[in-house]
Amino acid sequence: DEMRTLLTDAAFNVITEDDLRGHALLVLKKMLDAEPGPLGPSIMLGGDYKVKIKNLLDAITAQKCAPRVMICQKQFIEEDGKRK
Repeated sequence: DEMRTLLTDAAFNVITEDDLRGHALLVLKKMLDAEPGPLGPSIMLGGDYKVKIKNLLDAITAQKCAPRVMICQKQFIEEDGKRK
């Protein structure tokens, strides 16, 4: 809700919004269960990547963060300050 308000205040229209929580949980759980490989998450996240993934899983589950995609369009603002 806060992000939607910030976008609206910045003259954006939210066209569509998707909650990716279920997908994120599925992918992160698979990453935790997978055997580490040479080209795995440790390349970007470091050797303690499983701790980081677990923390993210916990935060999403506790609804402290919510992976979302928001597609927005910038409003046109006329010279008189009216938004279109």
